[in-house]
Amino acid sequence: MFRRPSAAWVLVAWIAAWLVAAPAAAQAPSLETWRDPQVEVALPAGWHRLETAWVAERILLATPSPVEANDVAALDALDVEAALHVKIDALDPVLQSLSLDAIADAMLQQLEERLRGSGLELQVIGRGETWVSGYEAVVVSTRQDTTVSHALLARTDRYLYEVALTYESAVADRYQVLVQPVLSSVRLKDGEGAPVALEEHSTLLGSLRAPAGWHPYAEEGDVPRVVISREPVQGEGSRYLAGVALLKLPGYRRQLPPDAGLEAIYRSWLDAYVQAISETPYRLLNAGVVSHEAGPSLFIEASFQDGATGRFVQLFNLVTLVGDDFYIAVYEAPVEEFHLFRDAYLESLMSLRWR
Repeated sequence: MFRRPSAAWVLVAWIAAWLVAAPAAAQAPSLETWRDPQVEVALPAGWHRLETAWVAERILLATPSPVEANDVAALDALDVEAALHVKIDALDPVLQSLSLDAIADAMLQQLEERLRGSGLELQVIGRGETWVSGYEAVVVSTRQDTTVSHALLARTDRYLYEVALTYESAVADRYQVLVQPVLSSVRLKDGEGAPVALEEHSTLLGSLRAPAGWHPYAEEGDVPRVVISREPVQGEGSRYLAGVALLKLPGYRRQLPPDAGLEAIYRSWLDAYVQAISETPYRLLNAGVVSHEAGPSLFIEASFQDGATGRFVQLFNLVTLVGDDFYIAVYEAPVEEFHLFRDAYLESLMSLRWR
């Protein structure tokens, strides 16, 4: 009976073929496992670990010597002889629609064009397919000037994962022996996190279930606002990192053309929203009209850089026209934490009942 070969076996066979002509490698150093809520991967014991974020993207980095967080975004500029980096990218319609091979091709083309602008050449020295945690994956090995990279690309229902071991060719004998054990150790943990407990909240704008233990805050007035946040809100203008905000714009419909249909109203709102967040790096991950208890609502998932703090945030927006009033719900967290609250936020969003 035919059995699908394991990821480790496929990687062993593919990488062994590439290493046939390579110099003899040194004995592999001892490894330890980096256990992140979204991924597990082996790395040399004692390597320095760092985590940062970009727009809708978490970045995990391990290096033999320490690096500064500000340098992580420009991985090709790191002053280290080797690095292991993991990029976890939230899916948008483009990443969802393309095949994994097409995504790999696009990434290679983008890298090639960037290198060409610097007078350098990209050489693809190996490419293959495997499986990781039940998901198809593509493995690509490249050489960029004096740098060799072995990257594994996989996609789950929610995220695109890129795991790459990179090293200088001058020390290849020290690091190429790590390629197989590191890449074959990758385990994707999409959806395996512990659920976030929710509790009922009744507010002046509506009722909903929100993460247990979070702090409610309300502002009445012409534009009432409710916040349920992890960090206590001390007053108007106080900021929080993770939280739910409810907002009501009374009579908003009367400010619009009387013959404007719901689709046109939501389209106009979305256009204005995108224009507002486009002042900093951003990605629109999802947008469309969805069914909700209060009626058809505009759902938005986006990520952008907060101009006031410089932090990268990710959020869900739900916009609902009820009579002449606009109701807005915003579920927000830093990019590096959004995956922890994603399912809880969606459950809370569906429990929301406006007043």
